[in-house]
Amino acid sequence: MTSESTAATMGAWERFVAGETTLPGVRPEVLQSWHRCRDRYGVDPTLTHAPTAADAQADAQEQSALAAEIGAAAATIAARAEGFDAAITAADGEGRVLAGWGDHDTLELARTQNCAPASGWSEPLAGTSAIGTALATGGVVEIRRFEHWCSGFHSCSCAAVAVRDPTTAKPVGCIAVTVFEDAVPKAARGWLSDAANVLQGRLRSRAASAVSELVATHRVRPRGPFGSATLDVGGNIVAADESAREVLAGSHGTLTRMAQAVVLRARAERGWSGAAEIGDGGVIELEPVYSGQSQLIGILVSIADPGEHRPLGATVVGERIPAELEDRIVLVASDEVRFVEISDGVIWLDTDRGRMRARGRSLDEFERTSAARGLLRVNRRMLVNLTRIQELQPGFKGGLWVTVAGSPRPIDVARRRVPALREALGLDPA
Repeated sequence: MTSESTAATMGAWERFVAGETTLPGVRPEVLQSWHRCRDRYGVDPTLTHAPTAADAQADAQEQSALAAEIGAAAATIAARAEGFDAAITAADGEGRVLAGWGDHDTLELARTQNCAPASGWSEPLAGTSAIGTALATGGVVEIRRFEHWCSGFHSCSCAAVAVRDPTTAKPVGCIAVTVFEDAVPKAARGWLSDAANVLQGRLRSRAASAVSELVATHRVRPRGPFGSATLDVGGNIVAADESAREVLAGSHGTLTRMAQAVVLRARAERGWSGAAEIGDGGVIELEPVYSGQSQLIGILVSIADPGEHRPLGATVVGERIPAELEDRIVLVASDEVRFVEISDGVIWLDTDRGRMRARGRSLDEFERTSAARGLLRVNRRMLVNLTRIQELQPGFKGGLWVTVAGSPRPIDVARRRVPALREALGLDPA
């Protein structure tokens, strides 16, 4: 980075800390992170070192195995970075540093900022950094000197990549490359991408094995009096009879939240089973499923009382969206869709079950169908599910950035489409 651009970034940071909201020239991902740090988390911009993180809450055995694999990947990057004055850091999915490798002097400098085991580098704790922002967004993230939210970290530049659980989409780890008073090596992005691809491949393989095991478990377990289903830890239905599908139709968001609660309870209290209310007077019984009596992989759901047989959501079968997933045609409920995007003439659905190819030749054609109800055009290439929007942030020249539940990717709203979005969300005009 040139001294001129460094000075420009430093000036923009100073103005933003003083209260400005829109700063042309600051990268969008950085500006959004600054907004989160200042307006949502209230991180002190004069912080000089990262605080100590709370103890990890995940299953100890599962966490230990993941930590070992993430550490091994970080060590491999350290070997590739030999000859560069770089520190390589491994962290867990909460931004808690696990260990460091690399150049001795750089590691010592990093330790002065508390980039050391048990320190917390998530955005709510340490502001904008490669680790924290990669965990909050996705892909390889590079943060250069004055792009850090906290002034104590303005002497370093770093790049990081987060590794995400393919079932829950939540980050489970992160690897970072850090240098001081210099630019991150150009090859660092490739190192990080390669490591992340290997780790993600292993996680996908395990997730596929877990699904197979859950399906097999579903086949041999007794059925509930009004049907049964089996969910993965993300709340996705992997097997169900017709009765259960009818009761649970259109309920993905509810099932996701319920699965999160069950996972936390089951990990804290081994042997736990319970029940939950659904719909109008309905009751389902919940039983965690373990792989080899150790790793929690899913939840058995028995419909004890369907209540008035009202599904948890309001999805109409005829208005589901046909999509292609591998060699299958699947029907995607509207509440499963985060956004719709056209790229190179292909319409893609970003869903809770992954990215799928939708039928249709143009976004205009797709927008006119009944299946697109609840989806709003926000720019020339994207529709967004209004019910999934979580946050709006100011963009450039009167535009907006929105974030949607389940996706780390911010979406830009064109200025001319802002009034329609605000009206659809029941917000006052800007």
